[in-house]
Amino acid sequence: MVNKSLHHIINSDYLRESLKVNSISSVAVSQATAAFKLLKHAFWRAVRSSFVHTLICVLYLHGVIHRLVCSLLIDMQSNINKLEVHIEHWYVAQHLAKAIEQKCKAASVNIHEGRPRSFEITVNGVLIFSKLKCGRFPLTEAVVSKVIAIAHGETPKEVIDYETSNCNLL
Repeated sequence: MVNKSLHHIINSDYLRESLKVNSISSVAVSQATAAFKLLKHAFWRAVRSSFVHTLICVLYLHGVIHRLVCSLLIDMQSNINKLEVHIEHWYVAQHLAKAIEQKCKAASVNIHEGRPRSFEITVNGVLIFSKLKCGRFPLTEAVVSKVIAIAHGETPKEVIDYETSNCNLL
């Protein structure tokens, strides 16, 4: 999602149109586009959003980017760091949703009832856990740590840790 968002912003006229609305010259537009391309890797690797904010401010102070471009980049960066977490199940998921929202402030959790016996978790459209595949519910700590890692720039991967059952039927 982050990669697609950045690719869309850089390769479309979004930045150009945003700057035209503010009546900024074409030189400032090309300057902003170049600065944004330089910052793209910082967005992916930033551990904290304050790091990227500081980097943008340093570029502004050294005259690399215009003041309006600076505020536009900060707004874009704050929108890029948001996560969309979807959990497909209605009752069991509430405990997990609460844990994710408490530990990762950038996450917006959406719970919806899905297929029978399903429990799937997606982050920014990428499946990170499926009960249908594993046969069990995920460990809450594993999912929360994976969501936090994704918020810090890690590529979404599937969580394979799941709860063990205390029930043994022979």
